[in-house]
Amino acid sequence: MPCPRCSCPACAPKRNPHPAYVRTHWGDEGDWEKRKSAVPSVQAGPLIVLGELVRVDYRTVKAGDGESVYFHHFGPRALPWLAFNGSGLFIAGGGYRVTTRGIVG
Repeated sequence: MPCPRCSCPACAPKRNPHPAYVRTHWGDEGDWEKRKSAVPSVQAGPLIVLGELVRVDYRTVKAGDGESVYFHHFGPRALPWLAFNGSGLFIAGGGYRVTTRGIVG
């Protein structure tokens, strides 16, 4: 419950969580400050492919589980590409999708 007199980020209420985020994070609504940060744009220029993405590691917090580090090794078929443009990094293509079970494909 946020403090009634405080507006610090730790006490700020969570606002308008995206349903897909809530579904894939076991009901957690996420961090408002991270959600409003800048997002790379494909309109910022052509994507330059760095290579095939064979593994991804990420840290997240899921409701009831606390902070966890996940490691996903992509199989040999339909590998996604790691690419960039002037606005940031992208994961493009591949035969994978994100479900409530995680990255599958």
